[in-house]
Amino acid sequence: MLRIGKSQMKSLAAAQRRSFIRRMADHLSAEFTGCRELRRIDLEGKIDEGITEANQNGIDLEPDVRSYLEILAEFDWNLLDQTEATAILSPTGISGTDKVDRLSDWATFALR
Repeated sequence: MLRIGKSQMKSLAAAQRRSFIRRMADHLSAEFTGCRELRRIDLEGKIDEGITEANQNGIDLEPDVRSYLEILAEFDWNLLDQTEATAILSPTGISGTDKVDRLSDWATFALR
């Protein structure tokens, strides 16, 4: 039987996170002018911070985190400066998916 130790799990999780950050940097650079203008290391730093922020708000599924990062990029990484966004993210009784859906709906109209 194969056993994976805690340190190996941490290494695997860190490698998966780095891979996700690289993929998101490629995606966001292709889709958002503001992201293209950032140095790669700065963009990856913002993505890493955004993942942590998403997780702190109960958003932890990869597709939801991806959507959250896209919304962050749309708001030039200042989403939490928006009162409406923080109101959507604050409740603890709704899922991360529901939070992202509500943020997406709100962002669609806020950016018009």
